[in-house]
Amino acid sequence: MKLKTVLLSSAALMAVTVTGVAAYSQSKVDTLVSLTGLSEEAITDAAEAGKTLGEIALEEGVYDEFKATIVTGFETHLQSKVDDGKLSADEAADLLAQFEAKQADCTGDPETTIGMNLNLGTGGYGQRQGH
Repeated sequence: MKLKTVLLSSAALMAVTVTGVAAYSQSKVDTLVSLTGLSEEAITDAAEAGKTLGEIALEEGVYDEFKATIVTGFETHLQSKVDDGKLSADEAADLLAQFEAKQADCTGDPETTIGMNLNLGTGGYGQRQGH
């Protein structure tokens, strides 16, 4: 019974965080545009060629700033879900802690399986699963 409750809670959390994905993913591209001076088209082309946004940021020397901005953006995204009543403050805090822990170990190297992606539907533009 407890396992069923945990699984249902996890599914609900994932469903809630998936909403607003397009805007959140676009904000990652916008962040790279602002940090690197690259055009959105150049970033999108690189992503379509198989690079992750993290790889692009690493190559452009703005990876640490990119990571920090992504965490702040995710925190804002979660807070909007709390404000809308779709997540509790505790659920949001737990998701943010997971995200921050994964982000802390993320190196931008696509060969690793450690990264910022929690598979919550916040990837896009070339984000690889598990990174």
